Amino acid sequence: MDGIDTLPLSIAWFKGHMHFLCERQRLISHTLSMVFQEHAQPWLFAAEHSWRSAFERPVLQHVMSRSSPSANTPPRSPPITLPSTFGSTTLPSATP
Repeated sequence: MDGIDTLPLSIAWFKGHMHFLCERQRLISHTLSMVFQEHAQPWLFAAEHSWRSAFERPVLQHVMSRSSPSANTPPRSPPITLPSTFGSTTLPSATP
């Protein structure tokens, strides 16, 4: 047999070997994700909950309290500024 006759066998071996490697990688990834979910998830959940209660909620409450408009004042948008190449540099803002 010369090199040309063994080429299909080499290609078949390569495809089979690549399939084996891909399947092995999938199983390793699946196993690691299962281990991560079982062992690390409770710790991460506790850390995330602690971080959110210590930081995110007060900050969000502060931002929401500052950004909520009062009942008597309608919200206004700032004027739109265009580059000087358009002639007029400021357009009036649209108010409802």
